[in-house]
Amino acid sequence: MSQSNSFAALDGADEEVSMASVQKSADSGSSQDEAKHGGTGVVRRRLKNPLVWVDLEMTGLDVERDTIIEVACIITDGDLGKEVQGPATAIHHSDAVLESMNDWCKEHHGKSGLTQRVRESTVSMEQAEQDLLDFVQQHCEEGMAQLAGNSIHVDRMFLLKYMPRVTSYLNYRIVDVSSIKELSRRWFPQAYRKAPRKKLAHTALSDIRESIEELRYYRKTVFKSPNQCK
Repeated sequence: MSQSNSFAALDGADEEVSMASVQKSADSGSSQDEAKHGGTGVVRRRLKNPLVWVDLEMTGLDVERDTIIEVACIITDGDLGKEVQGPATAIHHSDAVLESMNDWCKEHHGKSGLTQRVRESTVSMEQAEQDLLDFVQQHCEEGMAQLAGNSIHVDRMFLLKYMPRVTSYLNYRIVDVSSIKELSRRWFPQAYRKAPRKKLAHTALSDIRESIEELRYYRKTVFKSPNQCK
C-alpha cells in the first residue's frame, strides 16, 4: 500500500489466467491438482504453501471514509520460486469520489495515470472482488493461503470492508514484509542496509513486485539454515 511515507507496499488484466500463461511459470512448487476448472479450459494449478500478494491503491487511509480504486495480485509459492500474476484492476468511481482524495493521493495517482484509468474503467467493486476471488480460488485451497505484502494489515482492513469474500477465503494469518524489515533493522543491520530500496512508482503491481523482491532478499540473507550459518 503506497499512500504515505508510513506505508509502502504489497498485483491491467482482469481476465482469467489461461493454461498457457500458467505453464510459463516453473513447474516446481505446485500440487498435482491441475484439473480444468468448471469446464472453462482454465487450469487450476495449486501452489504449495501459497502467499497471496495484494496491493491496493485507495483514496486515502481512513477505512471508514476512503475506498479502493485499484487492486492487484500476484500469488507465489511458499519458497518464492514460482509466481502467477493475477488481475491488476482499476475500479470505476465518480469524479466526486476522486475529488475527495487527499492532496498526496491526487498528486501521485494523477502522475501515475491511475486517476484517469479509474475514470475510464467500467469495472465495479463487486466485479473486481469476483475477479480477485476467482484467481485466488484457482491457485489456492480455501483457508490455506496467507495474505502478504508491505504493511499488509492496512490493505486487509480495506479488503475486509470492500472485498470480504476474498479475506474469508484466505487464512487469518498474514505475512507482513514490513515487520521482517523492522526486525532485520534491529537484529541484522548489515543485511538491512543492503536490502533493495523501493522505487516508489506508486502502482499496485509494481509495489507487489518490490515487496516480493524484498522478501526474497531477506530469505537469502537473514533466514539461513544452520548449515548456511557455519
